[in-house]
Amino acid sequence: MYSASVAQGTLTEATHRVAGTAERDVQELVRCLQRALTDGASLGLDLSPLDEGNASARRLGPWWASSVTNLLAGHFSNLPLRVALPAARGVQLQLLRGGLYHALAQRPGQVDYTASNGFAEEALRSSAGAWSPRTGPVLFGEASGTPASERSYLYANTHARAESGYFRRYEGSAAFPFLGEIIPWPVASAGREARRMFILWACKALVEVLDNFSTHAFNRLDAGFDADWLGPMVVDRARSCLLVGVTTGGADSCDRLHFIALDNGFGIPRTMRWRHPRPLRSASSADIVERVLRERLTDRDIDGHAGGGLWCLSVLAGFAGGTIWVTSEDDLSDGQSATRVQVDVPAITSGDQSLRIERRSTPLPWRGTTVHVQVRIPRTEDVDEHQLKEFRDRLYICSSAVSQPA
Repeated sequence: MYSASVAQGTLTEATHRVAGTAERDVQELVRCLQRALTDGASLGLDLSPLDEGNASARRLGPWWASSVTNLLAGHFSNLPLRVALPAARGVQLQLLRGGLYHALAQRPGQVDYTASNGFAEEALRSSAGAWSPRTGPVLFGEASGTPASERSYLYANTHARAESGYFRRYEGSAAFPFLGEIIPWPVASAGREARRMFILWACKALVEVLDNFSTHAFNRLDAGFDADWLGPMVVDRARSCLLVGVTTGGADSCDRLHFIALDNGFGIPRTMRWRHPRPLRSASSADIVERVLRERLTDRDIDGHAGGGLWCLSVLAGFAGGTIWVTSEDDLSDGQSATRVQVDVPAITSGDQSLRIERRSTPLPWRGTTVHVQVRIPRTEDVDEHQLKEFRDRLYICSSAVSQPA
């Protein structure tokens, strides 16, 4: 609910209390953000209701967290905020993994905080910088005693630090040493080989999304296009982030590798349409995003493509199964809608190689692209020689499609 109070300085103070994490709650948040922006007000954003009830078991959902992150780092990035943060550690970890702390720390608009604690303060401090392999650490919770499920690895604003193609030239095993720390080392040789292949393809996927920041996200190919959220200030307002972590499963479940890549740039549909106006002129934004995920670039019948693109995410998810969510601005909606594509990928060993894809449009003033990936880490201690052969056969077929840069 939106309400306004007396002026503070030159700004009217408005408030919004987050009532839930359903899609209708996101729409209500958008209305409040837009009203405050139109009224020239600051907004008090109260996230403390997320602590209510059984907060330790609360699941925010990947779309809710990434939606709030995108709104605050994109269309509403200049709106002054006063944020009341939740205190429950499980909720805080989910907000961290969803990129919210990065959005709050990086946005140009003023942000004040209430109900903060040591975890939130450290997350905000660590999220405020920029990183490249030449300059510094990527790790939250670096102490050896920190549980793997509470470690998050941050690559912040690499688009400003690394030139196009840099990450494709960087040795994956050196760029992502934490993968070896958080993925168990099995005893059997078949399991060790499966682990090595999984880490290799995880590195390929992370390299792909990092390189996309510097290659595509903020590359204005149409000189006459003036994005309302970036305008001529692309360098000053551009933000990107890759967050990587692991969640631990129970006795009957698998651990999961999850990462979220987000930027407030020009979006996949617009960028692809800029690069390939003739074949994609009549394609919908959802068609373009699905094509990027479903097909190898060499199969898209678009001149100028030779690499694997985001298709390599499907390969990574296929080890033991996983889900990929991609949300990007619908470039045909005048900045008023987002295209959401969800891809469920079966495990290589399941015998079913058909992708399950869901698409929808949602009326959010989305800016740029968010890619959220959650994949099951294969139980490599249980891998036998037959399963290892299935991994090898499948990956041999896939590897040629991602050997060339996009």
